Amino acid sequence: MYLNFRFITKFIGLVFIITGVCMLPALIVAVIYGENVPASVFGACAVSSCLAGLATVLCTGRAKAQMKLRDGFLTVTLTWVTASAIGAFPFFFTGCVPSFVDAFFESASAFTSTGASVISNPEALPKSIIFWRSFSAWCGTLSLILFAVVILPGLRLCGQILPKAETFSALRYSISPKHSPSAKKIYTIYFGLTALEILLLLPCRAGFFDIVIHSLGTISTSGFSSHATSCAYFESAYVDFVTIVFMFAAGVSFLLYFKIVSNPSKIFSALGEDSELKLYGVLLSVSTLLLLLNLLFERIYSSPFEVFRHSLFQTASLLSTTGFSSTNYDLWPSFCHMILFMLMLSGACSTSCGSGIKVIRVLVTLKLLKRSLSIRLHPNAVLNVKVANNTQSTEYVTSITGYIFLYIAVFFISCILVSFDNLSLTGTISSVLACLNNIGSGFDFTGCTGSFTPFSYFSKTVLSVLMIAGRLELFTFFMLLSPNYWNPDRCLN
Repeated sequence: MYLNFRFITKFIGLVFIITGVCMLPALIVAVIYGENVPASVFGACAVSSCLAGLATVLCTGRAKAQMKLRDGFLTVTLTWVTASAIGAFPFFFTGCVPSFVDAFFESASAFTSTGASVISNPEALPKSIIFWRSFSAWCGTLSLILFAVVILPGLRLCGQILPKAETFSALRYSISPKHSPSAKKIYTIYFGLTALEILLLLPCRAGFFDIVIHSLGTISTSGFSSHATSCAYFESAYVDFVTIVFMFAAGVSFLLYFKIVSNPSKIFSALGEDSELKLYGVLLSVSTLLLLLNLLFERIYSSPFEVFRHSLFQTASLLSTTGFSSTNYDLWPSFCHMILFMLMLSGACSTSCGSGIKVIRVLVTLKLLKRSLSIRLHPNAVLNVKVANNTQSTEYVTSITGYIFLYIAVFFISCILVSFDNLSLTGTISSVLACLNNIGSGFDFTGCTGSFTPFSYFSKTVLSVLMIAGRLELFTFFMLLSPNYWNPDRCLN
């Protein structure tokens, strides 16, 4: 079997180094706030990780810089597993979590920008740990976007290998990984959105640290907050509406942003031609309206403005897979819970900061359903599945349906495994969905005021795997479980 183990090992060594370097800002935060124990832990972990990575790279020697798709699947999966494992040590050695399983869960939740947590009272954490949790989520999301655009070209690899492993977007625009301006534009968009939110939140009464943590959690769609009550802590309509705008923006495809930045004069045509963005907006609008009407009917809030504010906020939060909360939506009627549950299933746009099934897959599935109904009425008609007026290939549509079936199978099997903890049905199902779609917040005991502490170590391990698999689009992760993957006679290009 051909697997470029030497190169894969060398690449994982680089992951050790990069993860260690990413701990330095958290070390600086610990020094600023006079946190001696976290400072020593971050310093030791950063140095150890960098030295281990450097030793791995040097001992590996010269690697053949030529990868096949088979190598790409393994490299992507090992990258996020390795980063999550290294990132767990600060949580464990500072004593913020009781066990390494909990620490790995917290770290995997961060690097996959899930936002699920075993810590019910983040206010009690050191500032540096709060920052590390949010910053690692911010870095993890950026890495997913830039993995093929920045890192692989520097290693003389074709940057189109890993995007095929991580996404199946029908609207993949041409980004040349060989030219640094492409990477710079992606950097500029991501950094720009983060900086802009920080600037817009400065007028509110929150402290600068809370504003930074809040902005990192919004753009990365991790939903990590420095307070247990999330955005409800601020009690500010201004903060909520700013957050709504950037949660929605984080759920928009970065390839669409790239297209707009590359040709600003055609911004309206780019937006008008994007069918995925249109459906994304429709889902947001219709869901908000349904929530608003139900909450008004049930008289949950005294002010119609409050009803609109919280309805729009929770819709944007769960649709973009951010997981922030502006109120305790667990107290809402069952109809609202069903709407929010459906939003959790959908997820954000493809190649965005968000996760989930993705709106493009929902769109193709709906068009495929419409085609099936039309064929029943007109058996002799030749009907194609079109997205943005482009006919989609049978191979692409098949990959969408294959992904949906895999998603359903993984979801139900995971629910069965986690159900051994004998917790509530609503909490169990929503927790699996929250981890699989990288939302972080479910219902019941894992709702906006809860945590994942009640789960056993076995269930937390299962949920950790789901977070990584969900972030890597399932196929990337579960491909490794296929016997054909390890069969040397089955060659993957």
